[in-house]
Amino acid sequence: MRGWTAISGHSLSTSPHKTFLKLIGLCDFKIVATWLSLQLPIAPINKEKILDNEKNKSVVIRAICGKNLMNVKEPDPSGTYTYADYLTWEWEQMAELIQGKIFKMSPAPGSAHQRISGNFHVPIWNYFHGKKCHVFLAPFDVRLPGPSKKDKDIGTVVQPDVCVICDPSKIDERGCLGAPDWIIEILSSHTSSKDLTLKFDVYEAAGVKEYWVVHPSEQTVLVYALDKYGKYVGKLRPFVRTETISPMLFPDLSISLEQVFSEGEV
Repeated sequence: MRGWTAISGHSLSTSPHKTFLKLIGLCDFKIVATWLSLQLPIAPINKEKILDNEKNKSVVIRAICGKNLMNVKEPDPSGTYTYADYLTWEWEQMAELIQGKIFKMSPAPGSAHQRISGNFHVPIWNYFHGKKCHVFLAPFDVRLPGPSKKDKDIGTVVQPDVCVICDPSKIDERGCLGAPDWIIEILSSHTSSKDLTLKFDVYEAAGVKEYWVVHPSEQTVLVYALDKYGKYVGKLRPFVRTETISPMLFPDLSISLEQVFSEGEV
């Protein structure tokens, strides 16, 4: 039939708009995936360019069909990936991408970890309420780009436990593009090595001005701040539970570690 294309036994209009609507009704992964590979880009729907990239197509199809049509196989952990790849992953557990390498964030954080995160968030949020800086808790994607800010060129996407961002231009609907001013990471048995080494180096290189590392079982906090050479320097000893601590960036913000670690024993 002229003007129609047969895919997997279905006749589909060669009109991109009509075909997409027909595909929505079919909600068949193979048909949708095959057709999308042949029709790029798809004509806009409702005069909005919501289908101008693969991520948007996936979101629209999932929303209308009510299921995940663009699910991909689990990537090879030994491979090297970018944020563009990260957007296609549909794992149930969270994952981070550090210098192109995948780090799964499982098992989920325990109750002590979450209490400590919340206990940090309360005084920080109260301090910044009504000010230009914003505080976010994980899960929250922070993309740390190199010279290029294109999705295909970004090799690091992290989810800090707590982060403060004072440049509103870095915040978008997908999270943060660029280095937060202040990051707090709470160690766990499966993240301590990553947080103390890989993330330390990545945050330093990206220009995160202040980095706190919290040890729940020891109830201590290590504080690092960038010096004029762009390198982290820190106090020789950690802050302990009985002390009150202030970020170097915001010296009038006081946080009681007694309150942070209360009910947080592990």
